[in-house]
Amino acid sequence: MTSASSGDIGYAVGIERGRVRMDGDDSLHEMALRVTHVFRREGGEWWLAHRHADPVASVTPPTAVLARAAPAGTSTDGRP
Repeated sequence: MTSASSGDIGYAVGIERGRVRMDGDDSLHEMALRVTHVFRREGGEWWLAHRHADPVASVTPPTAVLARAAPAGTSTDGRP
């Protein structure tokens, strides 16, 4: 998982893994989701403002995804 915050906003990205049952099938199946959580601080407490998830097509470390999207010279590991 990778996370960072600035002021009253923060995010976390990572992979959630679980075992699920599909509709019409009683057996358990492994599932991995790529997730993004966006948080905001209100009254000194952090609240989840947004969550997005989609199935993992192939495993890519979150830092590799962020590195492709980050402007040059920007840290993707939560450090300034």
